Amino acid sequence: MEKYSNVNNQMNIPVDETLPVSTFAQCFNSVTNAYKYYWFWAILDHVTLSTELFISYSELSRRMLALAWYPLDYYKLSFGPQDSFIRLVKRISALMTVDNRPGAAPLFQQMQKRLPLNDLQVMDAEITETLKRYVIYRFLSPFFPAELRGQKDAAKNKIIERLTAKSTIVPYKIEAEGIRLSEDWMPYFRRHQFMLLGFMKWQLLRFLQRNNPNVIGLVEKLEKPDRRDLAFAKRAWELYLGDNPFHCIYSGKIITLENYSLDHFLPWSFTAHDLLWNLVPTTKSINSIKGNKLPNLDKLLEPFCCVQYHFHRYHQQQGNKAVQSDYQYLAENLSKRTFIKKLSIELRNHHRVAESLGFASLLSF
Repeated sequence: MEKYSNVNNQMNIPVDETLPVSTFAQCFNSVTNAYKYYWFWAILDHVTLSTELFISYSELSRRMLALAWYPLDYYKLSFGPQDSFIRLVKRISALMTVDNRPGAAPLFQQMQKRLPLNDLQVMDAEITETLKRYVIYRFLSPFFPAELRGQKDAAKNKIIERLTAKSTIVPYKIEAEGIRLSEDWMPYFRRHQFMLLGFMKWQLLRFLQRNNPNVIGLVEKLEKPDRRDLAFAKRAWELYLGDNPFHCIYSGKIITLENYSLDHFLPWSFTAHDLLWNLVPTTKSINSIKGNKLPNLDKLLEPFCCVQYHFHRYHQQQGNKAVQSDYQYLAENLSKRTFIKKLSIELRNHHRVAESLGFASLLSF
């Protein structure tokens, strides 16, 4: 039976009687920036795919950037005022178009294949410089509390490097061009990779909540978006379209069952959900043009809310309770005016947060 070590009475990680697992868990304490999380996530990524004990700094740097790209550039989250990832992940977007389709290769592989070598090497150097200045050493500091107590910050890196060279309990040793994983820790990482990744993500989510207090759907915004299932939403809208003439709120064109596509009024990369109160039919071409941009509320908010009222009212009259459940914060029997007012306030609040995060606005329509 698997045993687990309790950390802060909130999250368990697997126990190993031969390894100081509780000390390892302390490596994520007192984190002021995101580097520690992505450092270990990159190590786990390597461990998942390879049995090699040595991991170069360039591989770790690229894996860290590939992992950080989604929360920072795709979902527009903040890593806080000390973040130095953001400039580099935006450089990735400037140099290549990331393929986010469900079957696409991982971003790490896309970067290796499509980014110019010179640009990759420049990014490697910048991340590695930061790692060598702090992360690779201080991540191991919980293993040497007595030796580091009272020492000046400037001296700690050399002390840690010297101690790890002789230690048999640390997860890795520090070398000139990378790290070498411990032969004792490697099997533990491989055996418990999913539990350890869950533990690390839980810690990362706590960090993100502090820096993104008004953002919805943080759990969905750590990684590449999953394949989405719009089957329920399509059935609901097709029932409505079959009984109601409908003109696109963006173009004014007639929407039919043959030419429609469901648009997320506020972009999915902000909401990270497919709830009906944020969906509206449009043409496939307009949906493609709109992409993940924010709508112009001055022009589109009232038409969108009117459509939503009639759609909600239609399914209420049809007795479709599954549709009504997507409108939990809107009471069932609101007047049109009150419904539109409440939905407008909700959308404006979300729109304001999305703008503050850096989501671009739609200039046309």
